[in-house]
Amino acid sequence: MFYKLLDIISSHTGKSVEDITPDLRFSRYLSDVDFAEMVIDIESELGIEIAEDALMQIQTVSDLWAYIKQAEQ
Repeated sequence: MFYKLLDIISSHTGKSVEDITPDLRFSRYLSDVDFAEMVIDIESELGIEIAEDALMQIQTVSDLWAYIKQAEQ
């Protein structure tokens, strides 16, 4: 699942998978609209739902992965 997530992030940020680090800040590469589109793709591809109130807390790849792992439990 992590590698699929990296592929989605890569396609939206334009960064190669190898260049995506846990501390990559989405706001540096994505507008709010682009971030929302990425989240929609993540939800669709991974079969999860990310709560709207959680979106404000997700700033980095690490934040996103932590949220997904917690949601799986």
